Amino acid sequence: SLQAVARRCACISMHGFANFFPRSEPDVSLGDGNTLHKFGVADFHVPLVAYEIDALRTTDLDLSDGTDGTPDETGRALWPSSTLVVSLLLRFRLELGSMDVLELGSGSGFCGLVARRMARRVVFSDREPKMRELTRRNLQLQSPECGPPTDEVAAYGWAEGDVWPTERFGLVIASDVLYGPHSSVRTCQKELERFVHLLEHSLAPGGMVIIGHVERNCMARADLHEALQRRFVVQLLRADDCVSPELSSQPGNFGMKCSVVLLCTRAGEAVALDAEL
Repeated sequence: SLQAVARRCACISMHGFANFFPRSEPDVSLGDGNTLHKFGVADFHVPLVAYEIDALRTTDLDLSDGTDGTPDETGRALWPSSTLVVSLLLRFRLELGSMDVLELGSGSGFCGLVARRMARRVVFSDREPKMRELTRRNLQLQSPECGPPTDEVAAYGWAEGDVWPTERFGLVIASDVLYGPHSSVRTCQKELERFVHLLEHSLAPGGMVIIGHVERNCMARADLHEALQRRFVVQLLRADDCVSPELSSQPGNFGMKCSVVLLCTRAGEAVALDAEL
């Protein structure tokens, strides 16, 4: 279960923090395991309902990671790599205005919700029905000036038989979406192949993929990097390459320090987003 994983990986979120953007208002416990956060991301106010990782380690709350055949509920929590992904989205703010964005494994939808404030259009996607409900719930919380909540919450995924998009996107984002059994040390190769194939299938010419990843298994990052390099040119960025000194210096940020971002583009294509970071 994810509760057990969270306890084994205590470094992921010391002091209960899974995201280091400041809160514009104090967090509010909703009594069902969820917390209402109100993040201040640059000049954006981003309310978000999600589980707290710390509660998974210290309470009886539990989330299935889907490895036993049950629905994968990991998307209910907000994970540290989201801080890095969103920090990069802010750097691409001007270019995103003319771009369509796809978020894979959106869960709570945090990264896509920030992208939605800058991009021409965002399509959220998650193969799990409960996660799509959570994304829609968070879309309803956004301020009216963001525009009406989009109904583009799709069921795309990379399990066998999952639906794939029929269009291509200038930017594809995914934040901490690969979970394997901790004891296996490695990520399932077939899962990685399907995931990377979906990324390539979804990406428009000249587009970019941004993947946030937290190292849980000792070979998972290397496996992911190797799989991506079969189809893309890959640039690996560590936490200090992505976030501001103010975010990096906050206490309890070890989970974020364990995270990386992988920027993926196709060889020989002119890229719409400036990858020189």
